Amino acid sequence: MSASKITIRPATPDDAEALLSIYAPYVEQTAITFEYEVPSVEEFRDRIVHTLKLYPYLVAQQETSNSSTASTEIVGYAYAGPLHPRAAYAWSVETSIYVKKQKKKSESARHFTRFGESPCRPEHYECKCLHCQPGNRR
Repeated sequence: MSASKITIRPATPDDAEALLSIYAPYVEQTAITFEYEVPSVEEFRDRIVHTLKLYPYLVAQQETSNSSTASTEIVGYAYAGPLHPRAAYAWSVETSIYVKKQKKKSESARHFTRFGESPCRPEHYECKCLHCQPGNRR
């Protein structure tokens, strides 16, 4: 019998290749990324580093084990970024969530999507419709 669990952790630049393998099909087969070409691993690594300077970037790892083996696979990621460059939007962020195509309909994908919709919560934002605003502290 095998057991499986999802772990959410901060992304690192070393995750670039694995995350790009999840992102590439979205670029190649959909219009949702607004990109025409898949970025290079180096460009993707730079994007991760740039994002982590101000915003959360999370990775979902699926850990599977049975009586003889254990494996870990990155199955998705989520990050926040600026909603708009103007100063008045400084506390508003946009979130993006990408799940490995083969895992999109899995329970682990649904779990991560619910978690990934609010990667800014640890940073004291409140997420509304995938656009985050600071919580009202009155």
